[in-house]
Amino acid sequence: MKKNAKEFIESLNAIKEEKQIDIEVVLQAVEAALVTACKKDIVTGGNVEVKIDRETGEYQVFSTREVKEEPNPELNEISIEEAKEMGVDDPQEGDVIKELVPVSSEDFGRVAAQTAKQVVMQKLRE
Repeated sequence: MKKNAKEFIESLNAIKEEKQIDIEVVLQAVEAALVTACKKDIVTGGNVEVKIDRETGEYQVFSTREVKEEPNPELNEISIEEAKEMGVDDPQEGDVIKELVPVSSEDFGRVAAQTAKQVVMQKLRE
């Protein structure tokens, strides 16, 4: 486990203990915060999904795109041909393609970090 990821899990456990909140709620809040931060600064257009490994603390960011016969790029849709070029076997209209977006913690700027903090605090208050 990377040092930062280990420290991240330790921090989440400290929040869990201090606030008496289920760790899953805390992790979901952090995932939501990272989604918000990614949409603002890193991933342009489309849907963003963030998954945090519950044991290691490492995260992955995905951009999801829907396959359409006549795609609308503004809605982050892709054509069947584009899906094939991405290596998708037999893509069909309506399929949802998840692309791994390489993101490191350094990619999150000060504004993104502040946004993430606000989202986490809001979720914890709820």
